[in-house]
Amino acid sequence: MIGRVVAAFKSGFRPVKYQWLSDWADEKRRIPRGASPEPGRWRTSRTPYLKEIMDEISPLSKTQIISVIKGTQLGVTEVANNLIFAVMDQYKGPILMVMPTESVVKKHSKKKITPALKAMPEINAIVKHSRNRGDGGSMFEKEFVGGALTMGWSNTNATFRSDSIQWLIMDDVDGFPDDVDGEGSPVELGKNRTDSFGTKRKIFINSTPTVKGISNIEKEFEDSDQRHYYMPCPFCTPSEKEKQTMDNMVRFEWGNFKFEYENYRLKGEVHFVCPHCGSLIGEHYKPWMMDPANGAKWIAHNPGHANRGYRIPSFYSPAGWVTWEQIAKEFLKALKQMETEHKTTLMKRWKNTRAAETWEEEVTEADEKIFTDRCEEYPFEVPAEVKVITAGVDTQDDRFEIEVVGWGDWEETWSIDYRVIHGDPQDPETLKQLDRYLMQTFDTEGGRKMKIYAAAIDRGGHRSKAIDGFCRNKLTRRIFAVFGSTNITTPPVPVRSSKSKHKTNIFRIGVNALKDDVYAKIVTKAPGPNYMHFPQKEAYDEEYFRQLTAERRDSKGRWEKKRPRNEAFDCRVYATAALLLAGVDMSKISGKEIRFGSVIQAEAPRINRRKKRTGRSEDWSDII
Repeated sequence: MIGRVVAAFKSGFRPVKYQWLSDWADEKRRIPRGASPEPGRWRTSRTPYLKEIMDEISPLSKTQIISVIKGTQLGVTEVANNLIFAVMDQYKGPILMVMPTESVVKKHSKKKITPALKAMPEINAIVKHSRNRGDGGSMFEKEFVGGALTMGWSNTNATFRSDSIQWLIMDDVDGFPDDVDGEGSPVELGKNRTDSFGTKRKIFINSTPTVKGISNIEKEFEDSDQRHYYMPCPFCTPSEKEKQTMDNMVRFEWGNFKFEYENYRLKGEVHFVCPHCGSLIGEHYKPWMMDPANGAKWIAHNPGHANRGYRIPSFYSPAGWVTWEQIAKEFLKALKQMETEHKTTLMKRWKNTRAAETWEEEVTEADEKIFTDRCEEYPFEVPAEVKVITAGVDTQDDRFEIEVVGWGDWEETWSIDYRVIHGDPQDPETLKQLDRYLMQTFDTEGGRKMKIYAAAIDRGGHRSKAIDGFCRNKLTRRIFAVFGSTNITTPPVPVRSSKSKHKTNIFRIGVNALKDDVYAKIVTKAPGPNYMHFPQKEAYDEEYFRQLTAERRDSKGRWEKKRPRNEAFDCRVYATAALLLAGVDMSKISGKEIRFGSVIQAEAPRINRRKKRTGRSEDWSDII
């Protein structure tokens, strides 16, 4: 009896036998149905480029910080999940996973973590469950024998306070804000929480990149040994591994892919061209090339650095996930948008998510002088090409500035009117004038009139309470209270609104992305897609064009003023936001005989005065 007690006591001092994470995953990780196109046992051999990354995150490696700049459809997020479950099962300790937003965390916990635990009963058994037995614990915190998993989001400082963390995962860091509640970068705040664990800490950071100079994952990769995955060419690389170097091996980069196309449509197969021998390599060679048994390996471009950094574009995606053909078709679609619509939206996304490269903005600015001779006389107040009218309203302390914009096929635009309503926006009479203006109609061909279909009103500055009150009951008229986000990665318009403290639906818009869109139109020189027309009206004078071109984009892709007044530029941004918030996609209705907000004034319909009032304006305009 005493002997068994002594033996048990001594066993407590034996060093823990850890596995490399790739070995642990191959042995114990199970992927549930519905969470992946390949449910069942995890196989590192399907994604051989992930083996070294996983092993560097293991406690058997001395590396503390590991970063991955990546494309999509590569399995990198599952590496983070593998680490979570290995910590629960074997490594132990407190672990924190940080993702961009609360909604993303909820989705990941519900769709990935909880189902995976249920697929691994042995690990699920050591997790402390809430009331529902076997549910894998609460959504954001899961306690287990020897540690706890906390899942937080990057835009609140509560995520980065209290407990110390040994294992830190920061997923999709280019979706993190620049600053959290005035306390600094969430990436650095996260790292600070690992300090007390010293050399035993592990920090795993991954993301698709965004804009050069402000990308978080770009900064992490640059502060590393900068590894790339090299493979043997099936036609010219020596078969002896000791002779294989980066000088005779290849890595998948877009510049070495070759394919033919016509009218932006792919013709034939996509091949990779070996930069050494010029051989055309079909995608069917990819599994052989990526196999470490044939020599594939990570090679550092900045050897000797303490941090490990890996770059992996989508061209490495395993067979059955995303193909070279699909990637090439997406590229051609983006190229078509660039060359025909003068927009870079799709190409920027392609470069970030497929090529795993940052997008480098051109430092450009428009000259107001080129517009002075562009004003034209319209045949009608609203040209026949216009299909929908929106308004953008800029709020100042002593006035409203409004531009009414007509939209045609492929977002060709016609400025209809520019109006300034003087008076404090808090004054009820000033708000009444604004309301009357937004309800008016404009003449077009055939005796028809068009109304303003949607409007976006700036609620920033000192007049937010008044604007919220004005917009509170006007969503049925598609009048939106908007405010700008300072985050350069915020999309042009949100999926849903939020509530202000005045109980009004408000919409946070990505002003940087919207300004990119407006500027693409400003620099379009020929009538057609994205071209801006201006009427011969007094309001469209030199001062208007100075304001329209009052900002420029810097090398980091941010917009900055080059002169004090920019109201015309802001009005056009808000008019664009109104179109998007109203759900009107000009690309889908281009070439079709569709009008929004068209009114036939010749014979007004009778109004049923007994009808219960709904709070809507008595504008009987028929929306087609």
